[in-house]
Amino acid sequence: SQSRLGSAARVRGHSKQMGSAGSAGAPVKRSALWEDPEPFTLPGKKSPGLLAHARVAGLAHGAVFGRDGDTIVLATVVSDRRDEVAVGDGGTPLNVDYKEKPAASGRIPRTPNRREMNNNEGETLTGRAIDRCLRPLFPPLYSADTQVTATVQAFDQRQAPPPVSLATNACSAALHASDVPWAGPLAAVRVALVRGSFVAEPTSTQLLESTLDLVYAGNAKGNCLMLEVAGYSVGEQKLKEALRFAQAQLGPLLDAQEALAMQRNASKRPVSPFEKPAFENAGQGPQDSPP
Repeated sequence: SQSRLGSAARVRGHSKQMGSAGSAGAPVKRSALWEDPEPFTLPGKKSPGLLAHARVAGLAHGAVFGRDGDTIVLATVVSDRRDEVAVGDGGTPLNVDYKEKPAASGRIPRTPNRREMNNNEGETLTGRAIDRCLRPLFPPLYSADTQVTATVQAFDQRQAPPPVSLATNACSAALHASDVPWAGPLAAVRVALVRGSFVAEPTSTQLLESTLDLVYAGNAKGNCLMLEVAGYSVGEQKLKEALRFAQAQLGPLLDAQEALAMQRNASKRPVSPFEKPAFENAGQGPQDSPP
């Protein structure tokens, strides 16, 4: 589903405030929003991106800025610390929220729509894609309420919307650098097939010319964790090649996340099973009680 970020031109002043350096969108080393950035460059791409610990969202257990070109996404992680709900056997109550700020593309909504209320369809689908990547890596016994948010702070109109791969990478980095138990990291990349050649993180123009739109998420072990694909007259062999190409792009992203986690060196919370209290005649009402 295509995102509805709007077609307004980017606001130059907003991009400069986010730390833009030149028209190429090269990341800078110093910013008021992040610290100790870890740059990454995908094979075949000239412009690097970065992942960096955020200087905002200080109450979150993990907060990371992700940047690719002039697109910037803030990912935060919060998980309940109360011991009585920290372990269980019912799965992790995870909520993944993806939000696109209208100001990210230089758009001011009309007066009735200025209040940011429910997500639109594109935001909901993107949040579900991120959720499918993150959820399988939580321990089965971890049942603390956990919320992961990804907010688009600035959007580069040259890139193909929505920035699902950048948001997924930022969320993975925030989880991996936090103390929340999680078997990451993972990395995601978007792949297009333009005139017979695979392109990682295509521009909006390249995606219009592409016969394949693939979003692939995997880890360092070579496991595919999630994929979404749409294509036109793409054969099985070509799709297999696209999957191998996508997996080969994940190395720099995984290395950057590992470097971010080493900067914080946060120890993960212990997770161990617990015995539920046994109640006699539990669930037996008066009609169910034996005579």
